[in-house]
Amino acid sequence: MDFSAIIAEELNLEVWRVSKALELMDQGGTIPFIARYRKDQTGTLNEIELRDISHRRDYLQELVDRKETILKSIEEQGKLTPELKAQIEACKDKTLLEDIYAPFKPKKRTRATIAKELGLEPLARLMWAQENTGNTAEEIARIYLSEEKGLADPRAALKGAARSKRLASWFPRSRRISKSKKRSSRTTTTLANRFRRSRATVCSLSAVARRKRCSASPSKSRTKK
Repeated sequence: MDFSAIIAEELNLEVWRVSKALELMDQGGTIPFIARYRKDQTGTLNEIELRDISHRRDYLQELVDRKETILKSIEEQGKLTPELKAQIEACKDKTLLEDIYAPFKPKKRTRATIAKELGLEPLARLMWAQENTGNTAEEIARIYLSEEKGLADPRAALKGAARSKRLASWFPRSRRISKSKKRSSRTTTTLANRFRRSRATVCSLSAVARRKRCSASPSKSRTKK
């Protein structure tokens, strides 16, 4: 990618001026130094223009690095076509580049995904349902043992199924919602009980205050007489 030509077009500057500025920066020249002492070589570029050039070069370099990563990822998946490769290479915007890559971006492997890949989903379902099958957990887990998958003993199978934090995502949404509603209902009931108790406390305090006022009022009237 020709950074000088792209930056010159974006900033409306001559290519040779941008090219010389980048060359001086690569040689270790700071922006204030280049602006003050290398005006004759850059065509009098000021500090603002030099900073814009520097920022755009950094952006484009990050774009190039990201393109290499994306192309490698899609190629490893066997989905890189000549048209897609040309589209990625011609892209000049990071956001657009990520939009192009989105359909091919590998999903993160969670504990639930790993357990599913190991064939432990049926075991996880039994653990979730907590049904009484008449067998011990170890006896059930033996069905899913596989040395190739690293499941050499029942404990490993049980641990693999139980460690999944996203276990609930495998099961019908209706069941999860019903459980959520039950929790919400219990919370609502608890809050209502607290409100009634606090209201009763306020009423009791009000009654005590009224009795005190009533008991104090006769003495005040006798004092006035």
